[in-house]
This record gives sequence, C-alpha cells and structure tokens, in this order.
Amino acid sequence: MKSNKRKTIEIIVCVIMIGVSLLFLFPIIWMIANSFKGDAQIIQDMNTFGAFIPPTLDRNFFSNYITIIQNSDLMKYMVSTLHPNQQEAAWQ
Repeated sequence: MKSNKRKTIEIIVCVIMIGVSLLFLFPIIWMIANSFKGDAQIIQDMNTFGAFIPPTLDRNFFSNYITIIQNSDLMKYMVSTLHPNQQEAAWQ
C-alpha cells in the first residue's frame, strides 16, 4: 500500500506532466486550426481564444489546401517521398 505522501507526489507529477504536454500541444493545435483560415481571419483572431478554433465548415474550408495543391509541385514531392524511382516516370 502506498503512503499518502507518495500518492501526493504522484498526483503532483501527473499534473505537471499534463501541464507541460498541453504547453507543447498548443502551437500544434494553433497551426492546424489556422491552416483552414485566411490571412485576415488569422490576424483578427490572433489575441483571442478563436485562434484555436477552426472556421465553420463551408465550401471554402479547404481552399488553402486546394490552392497549395494546384499552384505548387506538392504532388510531385509526395510521389518522390513515397518512391524516389517513380518520380521521374510519373512526371515526364
């Protein structure tokens, strides 16, 4: 049986670990939530809790991702990372 002091220490360590993990997760959550927003909306939500909330699901929800796929060589690079030898055959 664990003593009360040991249980208290385990609870404190657990709370600290949860706090540190949330500290590290906030930038990732912010980045994912803002990847669906336009520049103006990101700046507007910068100092509010809205920065961590993605926009409503509408027809423009994935517009940033569609723009990247259409205007860059992203698909070429994705094929290259999956199978380097297939890159030349797929894009020539």
